[in-house]
Amino acid sequence: MASVATETVRPFKPEDHSAAYIFDPDDESDNERGSHNQQQPPQQQPQQRPTKRRRVSAKQSGQTDDGQQQGEPIFVPLLNGAEKPEYVKLREKLYRESWAAIEERIQIPCAFITTGTNIDSQNLLFDQLAEYLQKSPHTRLVRLRSSEATSLKATLKKVIRDATNTSSSPEQQTDEDDDDLQMSGGDGNGQHGRRRFLDYDLEALHFSAKTQGAEHVFVAFEDSEGFDSALLSDLVSLFNSWRPRIPFTLLFGVATSVELLQARLLKSACQKIYGAQFDAVQSDSILEAVFRIAVAAQDVPVRIGGALLHSMLQRQHEQVAGIQAFISSLKYAYMCHFYANALSTVPYNVDHGLAQFQPEHVEAIRNTASYQGRIEQMMEDAEEAGVEDVVGHLERIESSILEYGEEDGSREDGEGGSRPGAAGRRRWVSSALRTLLVLQAAGALRGEDFPSSYADAMTGGIVVSESSALAERVRRMDDEVLGRFLDRAAHIYGSGDASLGLGPSVEPEHEELRTALHELARDLSSLQADVTAKAKAAGAAAASTGADGEGTEGAAAKTATSTGAGAGAGAGAGAGAGAGAAATPLRSKYVVQQNKIMRTTVIAQRVQLSKDSAALSEADKAFTAMVDRTTRLLAERLGVGAPQDVFLSESWMYDCRWPSREVLVPRPLVVFERALIRPQDYLGCACCSGEEGGGSGGVELKATMPATSILYHLYLETGNLINVADLWDAFYGVVRQQGEQDRGGGEKEGGNGGNGGGGGGGGGDNDDGNDDDDDDDDDERRVLVLFYRALAELRSLGFVKASKKKVDHVAKLKWL
Repeated sequence: MASVATETVRPFKPEDHSAAYIFDPDDESDNERGSHNQQQPPQQQPQQRPTKRRRVSAKQSGQTDDGQQQGEPIFVPLLNGAEKPEYVKLREKLYRESWAAIEERIQIPCAFITTGTNIDSQNLLFDQLAEYLQKSPHTRLVRLRSSEATSLKATLKKVIRDATNTSSSPEQQTDEDDDDLQMSGGDGNGQHGRRRFLDYDLEALHFSAKTQGAEHVFVAFEDSEGFDSALLSDLVSLFNSWRPRIPFTLLFGVATSVELLQARLLKSACQKIYGAQFDAVQSDSILEAVFRIAVAAQDVPVRIGGALLHSMLQRQHEQVAGIQAFISSLKYAYMCHFYANALSTVPYNVDHGLAQFQPEHVEAIRNTASYQGRIEQMMEDAEEAGVEDVVGHLERIESSILEYGEEDGSREDGEGGSRPGAAGRRRWVSSALRTLLVLQAAGALRGEDFPSSYADAMTGGIVVSESSALAERVRRMDDEVLGRFLDRAAHIYGSGDASLGLGPSVEPEHEELRTALHELARDLSSLQADVTAKAKAAGAAAASTGADGEGTEGAAAKTATSTGAGAGAGAGAGAGAGAGAAATPLRSKYVVQQNKIMRTTVIAQRVQLSKDSAALSEADKAFTAMVDRTTRLLAERLGVGAPQDVFLSESWMYDCRWPSREVLVPRPLVVFERALIRPQDYLGCACCSGEEGGGSGGVELKATMPATSILYHLYLETGNLINVADLWDAFYGVVRQQGEQDRGGGEKEGGNGGNGGGGGGGGGDNDDGNDDDDDDDDDERRVLVLFYRALAELRSLGFVKASKKKVDHVAKLKWL
């Protein structure tokens, strides 16, 4: 213990646990360590012992992270390094606050949800469940997957290790006393001691639960279908036998059905389980719910562009990725927006006590496409209006825009601050979301998919015309459906939508549209009331005619023909006719034209087919005029332009696909090939950077490259079967050529010196020849070691394998 206390503890570095190590030749510690190793022979180099790190609690770790956040910013200055430090810190702060608010929304609002056969989509559920349960000091959660539960002993080891928060290092796993587990704690009487258990003995878990006061031990079988049936039954029976001492609760992730799970278990195990089944939610439903609150909601701080959204959604459907993959992509987009966009702080500078702009900010804004388009449009408007001093007029407007964000210099928020571009963003977001909701209410969304339609709107806006899908849907509606649609559309503009965070619209044009929709709804109700009144009057007249006995059946038939209902005779016939007329929906001419009747006529032993449409009544004609008014109103008021045209959209919209594609889409083959063909791109050293030549990938093959890189260049020039002897000859030839060049340069210098000092004896020449042979043998052995190591690395990377056809050959492997 004393020796551990006296050791220096090296601070934690993120590179220690990174997926790949990036070699940095400018790192002082690496240079010092490398120079130290070069001074000592290989056999005398001391083995560097890994530094130890003390375990810290989660609370202490959080304090450390906060301390790092309050120190030097992680983000780098932009605007060619001219960005002030306070703006750099603000970008980092905005990223953390913005994503924290979005991440808080992405919570599954149920205790347990199974998401179908896609096991990956359950990771978010179990992650949030573990995070929630770990907040309580009296709760333990163990997550089991079928790949980890190979046997009963291995499963018990993992359950005990995770539930007791103990870890086994690789050194402990190879020790002879691997089955030993030491635990310390009280015995319930205030006495503290240390006990030793087998690491698969549940007595250790009982001891830990007793000393730490654990009230619940949850064991989650994430993919229950993947577990062996016998193993699952044994675990259920074993946990049930220990339940009086250990409070076990089992959670099963079921992808098929509870009945199939019950059929796989033994009857004795099923009798020991008391369970509850929860409703299942499909992955698409979870994706749309997360999409609405995290991507499309009105108050999200960053809008993701359409191209990036389409790629994210396509990856979700094609790769059957879980919801966590979509959330990771969204978080990476937020990070890229605030990390690499200097204009991301423009809407928030004044709110955080900073100046509105730096001079570099103004220059950057003037170079944006939205600003240039705004100035060009204002110049055209000024010329059409006959303004004499166009340049002075534009300068005044530009100053007003840069200061307040609007041409008239009006403030854009209720707190007295100014947010450039906030009004345009608010108008566009409100109009786009409400238009999408109107399209959804009419059933005119592309594929009935809200995320895809929203991505289309972020790409090029929303175009609504009298020939669009929305107009076609409205024309096919009857009076009842049209009435519900008008009420829903008016509600969208008057009250909003809770799932998207929309409240009542404050835009004047939206208020005019809502008033027009209410007027259409009132006119439709009046038309329906008139039709109903006429139908009742006709029914009453038919009933009175039937009571007088004037052709009861004929009157009933006539009444049915005039009112559109077939009824019986007498008073019953009149009542039935009135009810049928009231229930008959109104139809527009567009529906009647689509439902034409095929009429067959035989003339002179020839059959003629013709289409015949029923005649429209006066009510149907009035309804057709109302449908035309509705489609004309929607076509005039619902169009939304592209978000890229909104002023300063660059400050709140991110639409760059290649960073996400490079980071989130796995392409290991491309990375490996580039690292092996062009190692200088990763090492950054002068010895590997050859001239552009005729080698593989246009790079000249040099002996100073890493051995694996040299062998891969030769590997690309071979066929499917590679003779190892030929490959060795080519490899040795490349390396030996460089060695001979180095040796030739040394001999030339030595020869020049010898000419000045005279000649030597013949015996000395023989000794030099023997020394050269020994040097050649040593060089060949060293090169052979490099060759075998490089070949082994190519095999581990999956480029070659041993050939079954020929022993002295290796076969190429093709990556899928």
